[in-house]
Amino acid sequence: IYDRHVCYRNKNLFNINEKNEGKRKHTTSSIFPNPLIGKGCIYLNLDTNVPINAAIYNAQGRLIAKFQSLVLAKGKYEFPFDFSYISAGVYFIEIISGNVKLIQKFVLLK
Repeated sequence: IYDRHVCYRNKNLFNINEKNEGKRKHTTSSIFPNPLIGKGCIYLNLDTNVPINAAIYNAQGRLIAKFQSLVLAKGKYEFPFDFSYISAGVYFIEIISGNVKLIQKFVLLK
């Protein structure tokens, strides 16, 4: 069971902008805390309705986890995640949102 108190607003968002059909789409993503011990949150802020795909890779580029593809409406999302089954180390989370690919490095401590 995940303790939701670990998830709270993160002010350090990873930002990428994309121009699409004359309109500006904005997607933000972050993982918090970073570094983390066991449990953390993946935050998304979407300005448009888009399909989302996410995966976690280790420092060698090996796929560690792949998340179910979702179609999300415009808005803010918070996904609590238990990282305790993964060994300590440096990892990358990749979030693909429409034509935007977000990659963020995070450190997992034990």
